[in-house]
Amino acid sequence: MKTLLCLAYLSVALLHATDYNPGDTVSFWQFDPVKGGEVFENGYYQTDFVCRLKGEHSIIFVEKELKPKSVPPAGFAEKLRDRFDWLYPTLSNYFGPPSDLDANGRFIIAVADIRDWFYYSMEVTAGMEPILGIYWYPFNQKQKNDYLTMDSVQSDIEAYGTLAHEFFHNIYDSANPEPLKVPDRGVNEALANYALYLNGTIDIDKYFQWQVSILKKDLETGKLLDPFDGSHDYFDISNPDIHHCYAAGYHFVYYIANYIYDSPADRRDFFTRLIYEKPNATSREKLLNAMLGLNIIASEAEYTKYYNEKFRYHLLQILDID
Repeated sequence: MKTLLCLAYLSVALLHATDYNPGDTVSFWQFDPVKGGEVFENGYYQTDFVCRLKGEHSIIFVEKELKPKSVPPAGFAEKLRDRFDWLYPTLSNYFGPPSDLDANGRFIIAVADIRDWFYYSMEVTAGMEPILGIYWYPFNQKQKNDYLTMDSVQSDIEAYGTLAHEFFHNIYDSANPEPLKVPDRGVNEALANYALYLNGTIDIDKYFQWQVSILKKDLETGKLLDPFDGSHDYFDISNPDIHHCYAAGYHFVYYIANYIYDSPADRRDFFTRLIYEKPNATSREKLLNAMLGLNIIASEAEYTKYYNEKFRYHLLQILDID
């Protein structure tokens, strides 16, 4: 009976599996907060991508209608495939499994001209780094595919970081598919940048280092925001405070994971609590649950002092601020 049931489940999974091969054209849902808000209902629209190649864990698609300046260099798709085939098991083993909505065991990487989508009519803040990747779990659910979108023009180092950061969002979002406060992404973004650290490129990633420069300038004036207090709209990408929060959030989880703990098992316990306990809860609720459960703090009231004193001192030391 068990064998028959297993075969039945396998048959259902295969029946609903969706796989792709080089040359296939597929339309994927995308979102543009500027263009989408003006032209498309709810900012959602579909654009065509062509499958270029497959890896052990990845399927690489490239936007069909790219301007000449936006065509990725030769070998770019192959580099993405090779890097992601290492990243997929590395991050999955560390943080937990990604979703598999299309039941094919692979993750889709859609390469597109994101800079055109986001900036064709947006006033870009002086010195603002361009967006390199986007991920939105509701698109995956709507499409019944597991995919992220990344810009077609970026260096290899930036691309590898984009893969790590955006892929982590799938792991987190599939475990927290209906967040209580959607713009509250403090824990989600902090851990996505920790994935960048595990990728080995965080110290040379231009986008993250630009965020750190904002945090450092603010700290020099005494300003330290709490990215986990639920007051920050992480979708307001033109607000420098958001990038301050990206950097501060990463450094806080890094501080706990790498300074408070000294074993991979303890780090994984901390991350498991953040991702999987209290699903869909706010960043503050998730963080307090993990810190209290692991006896890092003794009470909720102790958190504010811990963040504003102990963590602030740590930041001033590592960022070399007098």
